[in-house]
Amino acid sequence: MNYINNFTGTSAARLDFTDDGDGWMVTIAKDNRFRMLWKSDCEDDRSLIAIDLDGMDGLLEVGGKLPGYNRKIADIKQLDVFKFMIKTEKLWD
Repeated sequence: MNYINNFTGTSAARLDFTDDGDGWMVTIAKDNRFRMLWKSDCEDDRSLIAIDLDGMDGLLEVGGKLPGYNRKIADIKQLDVFKFMIKTEKLWD
């Protein structure tokens, strides 16, 4: 699935389901701007809590809903400059 940049009409990021069943690989387009929001500035306690993609309504945020799916974002890990692993869980039990 592609997240579309509302300003340019191009792909902002690609979302791919992983083989383990509870994760999603997000690859941000190299021509799309984005910001990463961290929990703390302290090196010992830095955890990524959100990704803000240019041209999208809302954030990919821990605790928030994964846009387009009935899944809650449980964790975000940065794998590379433009690649992130998002672990999800059910919205309800």
